[in-house]
Amino acid sequence: MNHYSEITTQEEMDALLARVAGFHDSMAKELHLLNRGWVGPDRSMMMNHRFDARLLVHSQWEPAAIELLFVGIERLLTEDPGEYWGASGTVELVTSPVEKRRVSIAFDDALSITAERLFTVDRPNWTGPRSRFGEEVPHPECVPATRVGDRWRQCSVCADAFEEEEEVLYCLCSGCGVMTELADEAAQQADATDGPSGRR
Repeated sequence: MNHYSEITTQEEMDALLARVAGFHDSMAKELHLLNRGWVGPDRSMMMNHRFDARLLVHSQWEPAAIELLFVGIERLLTEDPGEYWGASGTVELVTSPVEKRRVSIAFDDALSITAERLFTVDRPNWTGPRSRFGEEVPHPECVPATRVGDRWRQCSVCADAFEEEEEVLYCLCSGCGVMTELADEAAQQADATDGPSGRR
C-alpha cells in the first residue's frame, strides 16, 4: 500500500479537502464494502468482523477521480446518489474505552463515513462508466453477449466483438456501452452451485 497516503491529522484532512476543491461537483461512483469475517467451506466462522470499504469519487475538478480507503468503519450512511456541492472532514482522538483515532467525511447530507483509518490515492485515469473495483454490478437491463473466442464476446445490441477476461460474466460493451451478460454461462454457473431450494 505504498502508493496510498494516510490521513492522520486534521491538518492533513484540511489539505486533502483543499486539494480536491472540497469535493465540489463530485459524486460517489463506486463503493465496495467488505466484512473481514467469513464463513468457510466447512461452515466454521472466522470472527474477524470488521467493515472496510473502497470509495471511488469522480469529480469535475482535478484529480478527476480519487479513491478513499476506509479501515474499521464505525458508521456509514448513504441517502442520495446525486452530485455533491462539497464535503467536510474531521480527525479526532477518542479516549473511551481506549484511545484511538476516528476519521469522518461527510459529502453534503448524502453520504457520510466514519472509520478508524482513512487512506487516499489519486486515480486520474479511473473515470468513465465501468467498475474499477472488480466485475460490474449486474442490473435487470443487461443484454446478452455471446462468447466468440477464448477472451472475446459479441454484444447482442451493436454486434461489436470485444475482449474481456474469460471468467467475467458481466461487463460493458466497448462499442455501445451497454451492460452485457454471458447469459448461458451465468445460468450454467447457477445450476452448478444452487440446490433445489435455490440456495448455495
